[in-house]
Amino acid sequence: MRFVLPGACVALAALVFTAAIPAAAAPSSWRGVAVRVDVFEADGTVHKRATRTVAWQDTVRMRVAVGGHEHNLAVTPFERKRGLQLSVDHSRDGTTLADDSQVVSESRRVVIQDGESRVVITISPIRSQVETLP
Repeated sequence: MRFVLPGACVALAALVFTAAIPAAAAPSSWRGVAVRVDVFEADGTVHKRATRTVAWQDTVRMRVAVGGHEHNLAVTPFERKRGLQLSVDHSRDGTTLADDSQVVSESRRVVIQDGESRVVITISPIRSQVETLP
């Protein structure tokens, strides 16, 4: 099914849509990161991945169930001139493995390993540009 609107209706719809978003509130660009977490159990055969998008310096919280275990992670990415810095909280089945650990890396991937699991955190910068119509 196809709808065709007369030009006046399109202009009115655009005006209503534009009025609904205040110009001061609409950012012209947004910079953030995609935080991807891969969790591996000790034998390496069980693997689970979760990805969330967040602004730099905002905390993303993830719960990943893998191999009968529950991992709770809180990751805060900080941008640096070279590489990145992460603040990481990690618990496995309620046991704290990392509490506000500060990790600095020149690459976009960080590996955190304890005796029973390995967590790989990959940070991918994202930039979106919003163009306003005249």
